[in-house]
Amino acid sequence: MRNAGNACDILVRDGTLQFWVGSQLVKTEVRATKGVVRKKNAEGQAPRR
Repeated sequence: MRNAGNACDILVRDGTLQFWVGSQLVKTEVRATKGVVRKKNAEGQAPRR
C-alpha cells in the first residue's frame, strides 16, 4: 500500500468526503449520513505521524 502510515486529511462537504495524503487526492466517497462531523484533532494541532 503506497500511502500506508501517512497522515490523511479528510475534506468534508455536503455530499462527499475527500481523502487527501499531502497534495494528492486518494479517494472520494459519498457521505452516508448528514449533519455535523466531529473533529478528532482540533484545528491548529499537528496531525499524528
